[in-house]
Formats: sequence, structure tokens, C-alpha cells
Amino acid sequence: MVASDETILIPRLNTIRSVTVLCPAYNERDCIADTIRSLLGQTVRRFPDLSYSIVIIPNGCTDDTAAIARSFPVTVFELPKLPKGKSKSVALNMAWREFAQDSDLVISVDADTILGENAIEEWIKEFESNRLLRGSSARFTMQGTDFLTRLQKMDFAKGIDISLRRGWTNVLAGAASAFLGSGLHMVVGLDGRDGPWTYESAVEDFELTYQLRRLGYKCHVSPNIRAYTDAMPNWEALRGQRLKWTTGTIKDLLRFGLNKVTFVMWMQQLQAFFFVGLTILFVFLMAYFGAKGQLSFSPIWLCIPLLIAAKNVKNAARIPENDRYDLLMAGSVIIYELFSFVQINWFISSWYEVIKEKLTGKEKDMWNLQYALEDISTLSTTVPLPPQRAVLVDEEVLV
Repeated sequence: MVASDETILIPRLNTIRSVTVLCPAYNERDCIADTIRSLLGQTVRRFPDLSYSIVIIPNGCTDDTAAIARSFPVTVFELPKLPKGKSKSVALNMAWREFAQDSDLVISVDADTILGENAIEEWIKEFESNRLLRGSSARFTMQGTDFLTRLQKMDFAKGIDISLRRGWTNVLAGAASAFLGSGLHMVVGLDGRDGPWTYESAVEDFELTYQLRRLGYKCHVSPNIRAYTDAMPNWEALRGQRLKWTTGTIKDLLRFGLNKVTFVMWMQQLQAFFFVGLTILFVFLMAYFGAKGQLSFSPIWLCIPLLIAAKNVKNAARIPENDRYDLLMAGSVIIYELFSFVQINWFISSWYEVIKEKLTGKEKDMWNLQYALEDISTLSTTVPLPPQRAVLVDEEVLV
């Protein structure tokens, strides 16, 4: 029996009565319509007691993204050109303050992301059943059959599997994630920032996840929610994207320091350095003994490649809508071994950029680099609107 002067604090269950989707968009005329249709077609729209709103945030667009968005029954919050490197965070924060501060569940979705039709319904179930959950990311994949897209699909699947196995994630991907509204208010209260998304980081989704975890809350990758996003169209764009992600993460880790939240991430950085060193040593030894004519083949050498192939095939089999080419690429070993050398180059380049910035005080705008490599500024503004397909929403047909 508990004494009368003692108080037992039992976390209450989360109750979701309102959901707001925030979708920032910069020159996304080719994909914004499909993204909006996926949001309007959510099964949650059939729940009469739930307040559900969609806010599209065109910011500094030079194409007809805003015009396309206005052809749908959504809120269009159009903004002028925003500060370089901060445009996405500023757009999200402004829309959050205007439309989502009172929402129980806030969802951020990129304008090139398609959510599965039950995504928001599943997110509501997750948050209402887990008292400590404050952030949940969708499981991402890409649609496409070209070689580069298949590589990115495999890489995403590997990272997602790691997060699912350990039950938490260090980054709630900006492409599609859900946040409990109260959690976002707590982040804002930490340092009085304009909104939940920081202006000090090139990876605002990573920083927000860190703050939620620092507060003691859980962030995970949803096992049930699927999302499809665009792959980088070429090697240069992919390199720009990965450099932005990696340099931004490194700079944030240096800023946060070593603590219980960042410990695993720092160990991952050390593990990457160890792998780089091991790879360089392996290549050097192979070249050295090969030059001396002292290399000889042994069947035991096949064990490691076969184990790697089996693991890659297992990951590839988990890719949604995978086909035999995904499995063949995974089992080839050589393709992903070569890709690992490319990733090593990106990792070393990222640390080089961070160290150079620390020494020179000159910061490179990684957002602009990625945009330039994607050639996003050359999108035409005179092409007719993309065709629209009917979507059934609350017994009405939207075209």
C-alpha cells in the first residue's frame, strides 16, 4: 500500500485527435501532384472525428509547383525565396507555427515522397500505443529499375534493417516522419528556437531526432509504414546528397560531443575509420605480395565473399517489389564491394570538408551543391500540368 503523501507518476497514453501534414516544396512540379494524391487518399480521412489537414509549402519556387498544389483541396502556404541552407527548416517552422502548433500529430513529408495509403492510420496506432514514442520514420524505398536506383534501394534497405533490428533510429528521415506534437513543443522549449527544426545544421532531421532522444524519448523506424521517394538521378547528385548528409552529421556530432545519446554514433564513426584503414591495408598487402609473386589462391578465400553475398541477398529480398535483378546484383558481391569503395571516398571527403572548414572558417553550402548537381534549377515552367488520376476521399472523387 502506498503512503498518502507519495505520488506515483504514470505516463498517460497519447491520444491523437488532430493530424497536420507539412510538405515543403522547392520546384517540385513533376512530383507534387502524386504526393498530394497519396496524402488525400489516406485511409485516415474516413475517420469523421479526426481533424486532418494538409499544408503544402512552396518556397521560392520558380516553376508552377504552387499552381498545381492549389488545384487540390489542401492548404497552400506559399513563401518567398528563403535563406540559403535554411530554406527547408524555415519553411517547416513557419508552417508549424501557423498551422500545426495545436496538432496532436505532425507529419513532415517531402514533395517527392509517396506514402502508403494506411501510413497515417498506422502512425496514429503507434503513437497511441507507445507512451514514450515521440518520432517515427517511414520505411523508405525507391521506384525505378536502372542500375543506380537499384544500388540506392539496396543501401536504404541495409540501413533500415539495422534500425529495425535495434528498435531505434538516430535519424527520423525528413522525407516522411511523424512527430508527437507535445514532443516538438518540448524541443522548442529547450533553447527557444523558432520552431522544432534547427537552422544550425545541414541535417535538420538528424538534429531534431537527437533532441528528442536527449529528452529521453523513443524514435524509431516504423515496421509497418512504407514510403516511396525519388532516387538521386546521377552519380554527381548522389555524391552531393551523401556529402551533405555525412558532413552535416559529423559537424553535429562535434557540436553535441560524446554523451549517452551520441555514443553509438561516435562508435560508428570509429568503426568506419577502422574499416577504411583495413581496406587500405588489404589493398596495399595484395599489391605488395602480388608484385613479389607470393600470392596463391586458396578455396578458403571464398568463404568471406559467399557470406557477404548471402547477407546482401537477404537484404535485397526485403526490398519491396524486388525482382531477380536486385537479387543478382546483391549476390554478385563485386558490385557492392566496388560501391563500398565509393562510400569510403565519400566518408573521407566528408571528414576532409569538415576539417578544412574548421581550419579556414569557410563553410560550403551543401544544400546548394546538391541542388546544382540535381540540375533542379533547369526544370521547365511551361510544360503542361501532369495528368491527374481520380482519388476516392470521403465518398467524393477528386481529380
